[in-house]
Amino acid sequence: MSYQFRKSMKTEKEKWANMNGKQRLSYYFTYYFKTTIAIVLAVIVLTSIIRTTVLNRRMENLFEGALVNTFLTVEGETYLSEDYLAHLGEGESRKVSLNTAVTISVDEEDFSQEKYYNHMKLVTLMAAEELDYMIVSKEALVILAGGDTYANLSECLPAEILEHVKDQIIFMKQEESGKEIPVAIALSDSYLAKAFSINPKECYLVFVANSKRLDLAGDFLQYIYCGLNDWK
Repeated sequence: MSYQFRKSMKTEKEKWANMNGKQRLSYYFTYYFKTTIAIVLAVIVLTSIIRTTVLNRRMENLFEGALVNTFLTVEGETYLSEDYLAHLGEGESRKVSLNTAVTISVDEEDFSQEKYYNHMKLVTLMAAEELDYMIVSKEALVILAGGDTYANLSECLPAEILEHVKDQIIFMKQEESGKEIPVAIALSDSYLAKAFSINPKECYLVFVANSKRLDLAGDFLQYIYCGLNDWK
């Protein structure tokens, strides 16, 4: 502890000792009240962050998606997260996550640090096997296609469900095998697009190839394509 600091503390103690109760209160509000409030607020914020982090770790993530260069109304975002969790009938210890407003660069002129960060975020989520699906724009569909990112729909969806959307399926060539496989489903005619003003209208649903939770893929596709109704 420095000499100057010790001297300052001694001076403050002497001032405090020579004041009556009213003077101390006035002195506190003049010189220390704002600092006290700042410290209290900092503690509250830190406590909230720690609490949220701990709770999230305790909650099982049932399904996680991302809107990539695609935007929905707030109600649409809720439909894909909280409402889908309710549809699954799961309890408070589980969640369905949605990463919103994830914009990535689709050409060199469109580059920015924020979009680069978002792209890296997607790559990280996929590498950690945390991301199960994406709703992407036409341009983002092409940009993210490298490295066999997308799941083969014929392997993760039942044949009868694929039959319902056969006219909406997009095929792409696999890098490894060179074969064309079904990887994306156009959503322009879906309940999600019509009910929640999806933008752009030309967007696609893809499932992530390394996801460990694609047992929900068929149910989720029906949920966003038909709402709570059955396939027609």
